[in-house]
Amino acid sequence: MSQVGKREVRLERPTFTVVGSHGECIVDVESGRVRQVHDEHGTADSGEYERILRFDVGEWSAAYPSGRLAGSRVDILDLGYALKNGAYEPPVAEWRAEHRNTSIGKI
Repeated sequence: MSQVGKREVRLERPTFTVVGSHGECIVDVESGRVRQVHDEHGTADSGEYERILRFDVGEWSAAYPSGRLAGSRVDILDLGYALKNGAYEPPVAEWRAEHRNTSIGKI
């Protein structure tokens, strides 16, 4: 937090949650960077999702122009993501085709 005049102003950026079988990631809406990772037991862990650097929020927004990420829960299959080793994992096209009209990418 910073102070402007005598008022406190929160500088937190909005987030969304990515969920999957190995746990969940708390992700910055604007940059797609992973802020926190929790394993499938709800504890901070260096499991499978620790390898993810950022999610491709631009691609998701292009796929769902009327969708809104802030505060939402999104299945990991519906997002592309970059790994810390430089590799890229695209969203799963079959998952999107099956769920596009029912959930707008959210779970």
